Amino acid sequence: ASTAARLSYNANAVFALCSWPFSLKLLWAPIVDSIYCSAFGRRKSWLVPVQGLAGLLMIGGSDFVERQLGLEEYIPAISSAGAD
Repeated sequence: ASTAARLSYNANAVFALCSWPFSLKLLWAPIVDSIYCSAFGRRKSWLVPVQGLAGLLMIGGSDFVERQLGLEEYIPAISSAGAD
């Protein structure tokens, strides 16, 4: 198989994984709807913790992304250039 064909298989596999949360919604939606804080309301009770978790995941994953892109040696140079 050519490189283009392998890439399309990988892209299809990743795209298929993106649909899993929607498929599993039937299982987790009743739990999320039944547990809520009246101070936040029914929708914000799960939205606020999920947004906090997403933020922590992005902050924690930024180091991994920098290493994958090879940017770890450039970050100190960029920050020190702004201080001049």
